[in-house]
Amino acid sequence: MDKNRRIALIAKIAFLAILLLSLNLRKHTFRMPHFSGDQHHYVGLAFKLDTKGISGYNLRGIELRKAAKHRYLFFFEPSEEKGWVLRALAQANITYYDQPFHHIPFVFPVAIMLSHRIFAGSEPYYVVYIPDWVEIVRSNPTSVGLRNIRIDPAVLGKQFYSVIVPLVSSIILIVLVYLLAKQLYGNELVSLIAMFLMAISPVDILSSQKLWADDMTAMFTVLAVLMYILAVDKNKSILAFIGGISCGLGAITKQNGAFIVFVIVIWHFIANADKLLKKETFFHTVFDKNLILFGIGAVLSSVYWFAKITSVYGDPIYRPHPSNIDRAATIDWFRMVGKRPRYVYLFGIPYLNPLFALAYISPFWLWIDKRNLRKTTLLIIWMAVFFYIFQIYLGGAGKEHRYMLPSYAAFAILGGYVADQIRIFIDKLIGFRAGTMLLVVALLLSAFWCIPIGLEELFCNSALILRPF
Repeated sequence: MDKNRRIALIAKIAFLAILLLSLNLRKHTFRMPHFSGDQHHYVGLAFKLDTKGISGYNLRGIELRKAAKHRYLFFFEPSEEKGWVLRALAQANITYYDQPFHHIPFVFPVAIMLSHRIFAGSEPYYVVYIPDWVEIVRSNPTSVGLRNIRIDPAVLGKQFYSVIVPLVSSIILIVLVYLLAKQLYGNELVSLIAMFLMAISPVDILSSQKLWADDMTAMFTVLAVLMYILAVDKNKSILAFIGGISCGLGAITKQNGAFIVFVIVIWHFIANADKLLKKETFFHTVFDKNLILFGIGAVLSSVYWFAKITSVYGDPIYRPHPSNIDRAATIDWFRMVGKRPRYVYLFGIPYLNPLFALAYISPFWLWIDKRNLRKTTLLIIWMAVFFYIFQIYLGGAGKEHRYMLPSYAAFAILGGYVADQIRIFIDKLIGFRAGTMLLVVALLLSAFWCIPIGLEELFCNSALILRPF
């Protein structure tokens, strides 16, 4: 076997190994309860879509019932009154969820509904709920939590239809990170490093094993960027249209998915700045075919949702949260999140993924590596746009690490790219493949740091990662 074939074989084996690692780290979702926080809201919304259609897209009239003979198995059924979900929220003085049309976009609940039709058929919308989970977690070391809890496999199997949705979204996201890195840099090692960093991300380990929309949002976001880059590189405008559709779907999965539009537009004009200065190319650049088709795709795939919510509330980005919710609510969640420093993302992201810190020094390579200038610029803009929106424009609002997940692909790819550049430099400077060995050690240390954090938070049934603050 010649050298090139051997390298290709090793790359394929590494790809499969990372994929298997990703699945292994996320397999716990099948034996964990999925109810706390807003997880049961998504199942309830899927239930309402299935039984009432879009006109019943709200949390009203959802009753929680315990399944006979099963300790931790519950299901939803219709209620003529407000129902259990809204009553439970009202007890915590959280009343803004009681509205005729739910403000959170519906793609993720639709996905759960479709998955239920495929895997559960005529069965009720089951959820696995451990009422005393807080006491169980507190009685165990933080590294144990719910790890050792035993639930009947037959009971756990009832929630397969819901847990498979974020899990599959996460695995697709990890593969898309690899493909995007490969398209941007044409470098197998950079692509594998980026894929690995995404796979071991504590935030994604947690979010992929919760009934949250974040992984699906990130998946659509990365797919949108990949399709747009392919359209530019291969001069196939239909791919830009597909990318726009993916962007629109991301926006109506969770609103932060829409921010990728700013990334694409800003990058287009910066990457083509020289053409804007020329009279003969100015018009063509401003009204670029790929950019227009991307926008059309985004509008077509999201217009129904935005038209619907505008018709109800008069605002396409309606957010009903009262400003004093941290004082009004009787639970500590809002106060706890509100007290986090606004720079939680700036320092928290590299704390949780140490090699993501390399993305912060990536601008130096705009001068060092001119060949990849345009592609590196895209990733830096991607990272900067999300930082600006969450750190400055929104003032750190929300302050949950998972809100930045749609930008993690940029961190992972830039981290992989800079790590490889440092490896090459050290290999040349010292020899003996010192840079390569250092890279392997760095990746292993990252895994030993990241994975325990993600799993510990998962087994403690955490709703967010309160690290480093």
